[in-house]
Amino acid sequence: MTFAPSLLRGLTLALIFMGAGVSLAACAPADDVGNDRVDRVVSGYDGVELSEFESGVLEDGTVTQAEYDEAFAAWKTCVEGRGLTATDERDEFGIYRQAINRPKEQATEEQIRADGEVAGDCGKGTLLIVDAVYRDQVMNPASRDWDQGVVDCLIHEKVVEPDFNTEDLLSGQPPLPEAAYATTCLDNPFGVRAGS
Repeated sequence: MTFAPSLLRGLTLALIFMGAGVSLAACAPADDVGNDRVDRVVSGYDGVELSEFESGVLEDGTVTQAEYDEAFAAWKTCVEGRGLTATDERDEFGIYRQAINRPKEQATEEQIRADGEVAGDCGKGTLLIVDAVYRDQVMNPASRDWDQGVVDCLIHEKVVEPDFNTEDLLSGQPPLPEAAYATTCLDNPFGVRAGS
């Protein structure tokens, strides 16, 4: 299975958008680390302008549990206002899964794509950036370069050749082997454990 570069980035963002949240009391970064984190994460969203809500949440360089919950609630209200049903499920790290439920008989490819567009539209200005920063606080407490972490993990797991680099990862050339998707490297490259 091979993926185009844009699909790989989309898949990575989807994994990030659907992934992991431990209590932030132990994860709240200092101002410089937090601001660097926010700058690094936001830079990955070319062309996305922060809403007033997002700017307010991110101005201190950290996302609290209450701010994360507020962003999720705004996203869920939007999704449900557009006729979809979203769950409040969290993964083992406490991060919302952002799942949209649809009866199986209605789950056509076209409908799933349309639901994804609604979820994406509703994430703009509410949850998209806040979730990405919150996830990074939880899954990357040392605020390392995420893409380099993925590369290092894939090399460590012997899924790619030792000369594989971030340019290869982001370009999709060579395509990631299917074994890469069986590892935790794409959504947890730093090996963070729930509850730690």
